[in-house]
Amino acid sequence: MRLKQNHQANWNHQVSSNPLPIHGANKLSSVGLPTRVEIRIVAEGGKDAAVGSIGEVWIRGATVTTGFLHTSRTVTLGGDQTRHLQKISVGPHLLQADELSDVGGNDAGPNAYELLLAALGACTGTTLRMYADRKQWPLHTVHVELSNRKIPIEEGEESGAESGMVDRIDVGVSVTGNLSEEQRRGLLEIAEKSPVHRTLVSEIQIQTRLTEPR
Repeated sequence: MRLKQNHQANWNHQVSSNPLPIHGANKLSSVGLPTRVEIRIVAEGGKDAAVGSIGEVWIRGATVTTGFLHTSRTVTLGGDQTRHLQKISVGPHLLQADELSDVGGNDAGPNAYELLLAALGACTGTTLRMYADRKQWPLHTVHVELSNRKIPIEEGEESGAESGMVDRIDVGVSVTGNLSEEQRRGLLEIAEKSPVHRTLVSEIQIQTRLTEPR
């Protein structure tokens, strides 16, 4: 599968240290000196996407820098004897998390699930903005509202799930701007393909280990 010409130009700053000039001919494959970068379009499960289908772009190489799709900053948390309060540090940013008073906290910050919803909502809004800008769509504002709850799983052969409860996240997205119905439907489709959304619905490996106190 070949990438379209205009997409190559958009990714130029990620994969080449010798970008094209702002003005001049935009020729196929003319994205600077060779950088030995591997670019794949993959479907769910990591397999190559079929021609004409929607997939996720994977870029790997020595000159590819971290950005929106990956963060190199470590998130650290620390708690003391102040009940459930947790101090969060992300680079230069300081946050805090707590539990509601009815479960023993002081409500001095959002709880863990609320932070999870915030991460999904922030990623959804950013993804829609980036997509609309690339498409040059007249998107004005994006508002995302999220909530989570437990819902019962009905036992059945179609779902293959046993009876019990499952987590459900409800995401409401409202957009303003002089958008056509087709563009609005396109934004809704893209909202379900944000990196955090894809992470939450995929199989995740979490490795927990004991470390030395700081």
